[in-house]
Amino acid sequence: MSYGKRSFSLPMLAALLLLGGCGEPEEAPRVDLGVVVDGQGLTGTTTDLGYTIELREARLAPGELHFTVAGDAHMASLGRRVGDLLIPLAHAHPGHFEGGEVTGELEGSHEVDWASEQGREMGRATLLPGDYRSADFTFHRLADAPHLSARLAGTATRQGQSVDFTFEIAAPPGRRLTGAPFEATVRAETRGELGFRLTLVDPSEGDHLFDGVDFEALATDATLSFSADTDDDTYFSVRRRLLSHDHYELHLEDH
Repeated sequence: MSYGKRSFSLPMLAALLLLGGCGEPEEAPRVDLGVVVDGQGLTGTTTDLGYTIELREARLAPGELHFTVAGDAHMASLGRRVGDLLIPLAHAHPGHFEGGEVTGELEGSHEVDWASEQGREMGRATLLPGDYRSADFTFHRLADAPHLSARLAGTATRQGQSVDFTFEIAAPPGRRLTGAPFEATVRAETRGELGFRLTLVDPSEGDHLFDGVDFEALATDATLSFSADTDDDTYFSVRRRLLSHDHYELHLEDH
């Protein structure tokens, strides 16, 4: 399936500048909000096979985060040329909330560990006021494991039996995730922070990231390990979910 590029219509381009009372162009207000690691999506979850999951490592290397408003937006310049806000979607996985125009971003490459970095600020995002609907990012590589985009490690427990597990994930080059839910209204006076969350349970469908994984049956000496070059249907099902929009979300904590 092919996804084209978002484009700006002439009315949108005209709206990039707001006219002041004297006819001089002026920039629309920009809102700076911290983006923080939110690990609350990892707790209290059980798979379809009855395993309780506890993660001790939930690492990911996302690139720039882009925030999109739904439908036609009242656009304004972020101080960059318009072309910089266009996102190629050739490798995108469309989300439930995919669509709209990019009017906010958190620049740079990042690494997060939802299991150990609760509340850590990843950086400051700049957004234009608007009604936001979704977020996008590209998968990069971990600094200490440049062959990997993500690493999940923890323990699966069922009826008193525990299995330690590791999943190592390498996203295809340029793989972009689109449509992670981010439903928030940002105003010029908004203060607060944006929580970036990995959710083991898909908030829309109720599916668990590790559904279908029979840890005990697959384990050797109570250990299960999948490397990035594993050729296994169980591994691919987890990899597919982790690279989709289903298990990520952002939310605004307005102060």
